[in-house]
Amino acid sequence: MNVMKKFGKIEKVKIPYEELRNGRHRMLGFAFVTFDSAAAATKALEEGEVNVEFTTLEIERALKRAAPQRERGGGASEFEQLKRRT
Repeated sequence: MNVMKKFGKIEKVKIPYEELRNGRHRMLGFAFVTFDSAAAATKALEEGEVNVEFTTLEIERALKRAAPQRERGGGASEFEQLKRRT
C-alpha cells in the first residue's frame, strides 16, 4: 500500500480474503485503508484512483454494513424456512 502513503500517514490496512477448501487463501480484490486524519482520507477520495503497476485502483469511502437482523422468540431461521419450502 505504499502508493497510498502519498495522501498521508496510514494507521491500518485490511485486505479481506476467503479461505479455500485446500487451505489456501484468495484475496477478494479490495482493501480497507485507514488514515490517521480526515484530511488524508479526503485527499485520497478527491484523487479518486491510483495506478499500481498495470492496474488502476478506485478509491471509495467504505460504508458500514447493517447488522444482520436476529430472529426473536425462537422462530425458524431463514435457512430452515427455505428448506421447508422445497
